[in-house]
Amino acid sequence: MFWNLLKQVLGQYKKWKFVPATKNILYHWIGRERKKSFGNKNPDKIFYVIRSVDCDSKLYIGARLNLMANYFYVVSHLFYAEKRGWIPIIDEKNYPVYNSVDKPINGTYNAWEYYFVQPSSYSLEEVYQSKHVILSKRSWFGEYDMGYDPNQYSDPTIIEEFSRIADQIPLNVPTNNVVEKIYKEYFNVKEKVLGVSYRYGGHAKDCYYQGEGHPMQLEAEELLQMAIKLMKEWKMEKIFLTSDEETIVEVFKKHFEDKLIVLSRKRRKRGEETNLTRYKQLYAAENIHETTLGYLVEMELLSRCNALVGTITSGIRYAVIKNKMKYEHCKIVDNGLLPNSKKR
Repeated sequence: MFWNLLKQVLGQYKKWKFVPATKNILYHWIGRERKKSFGNKNPDKIFYVIRSVDCDSKLYIGARLNLMANYFYVVSHLFYAEKRGWIPIIDEKNYPVYNSVDKPINGTYNAWEYYFVQPSSYSLEEVYQSKHVILSKRSWFGEYDMGYDPNQYSDPTIIEEFSRIADQIPLNVPTNNVVEKIYKEYFNVKEKVLGVSYRYGGHAKDCYYQGEGHPMQLEAEELLQMAIKLMKEWKMEKIFLTSDEETIVEVFKKHFEDKLIVLSRKRRKRGEETNLTRYKQLYAAENIHETTLGYLVEMELLSRCNALVGTITSGIRYAVIKNKMKYEHCKIVDNGLLPNSKKR
């Protein structure tokens, strides 16, 4: 036990610079897995409460998790719970995430349940009255992460395993109804559609903040030229662009005109990220649900396209998994990683 712990600590200092390594060690210790007993219910069962990453902790050195990054964080814990035969439940009520608000959405204060169902039929209330409860650690299980290697996204064994877990946590009924409504409004099932994913925030070289160590987005013009080429090569009739930023939408509209499908949703405007205008409003409490739902709907529809192109993001990972990699064509672009100043 002692030697394993020492090995882990030394490993942190080998990987990270002194200050982030120290913070990381303390963060993991405070947020470690814990056994609890909250009552006498269900004495023959072991529940596993998946607690969110504490992105607001002063000791946390990672990136703030958006909806899809948090989704795959949960997936990593579902793999872990399955290995141990524990009954998982996701608690984003007592352990809030970036899109948690202080009013019910779809009848719940648990941010996970705003959009998705629980992987079991038990409620948080019942779990917190039960005899055997494991509170999860508040960090990823790296062994259950698809990572940034594009080859992982075409490996049928990996796709099948992640899709199997994803099937346990589908969209809830209200969210699915929104997706179906928008799909029918924007898509024609008889037309072949190329899905294009462009993530500006944290992934583009000219974004004011960088997701350190994350895959780097192609430049808008590079992605446009690639889409033009693949549309012709793959014989696609329409192009569906997903993006959190307006400039690339304008670039694609100018070229593709009526062949472009783009959802009407709130987006950031390049150059306005650091002032108190549109960017701040997107993530204000009164708008965060609309912003997040718009992103989720885009990724759901991206999974329904006939073909796909983009660099790796948690959103494109979601699309690939939900599609079960049944795309006629798929190109996951490796454009390198953004530098990570915390690493040695």
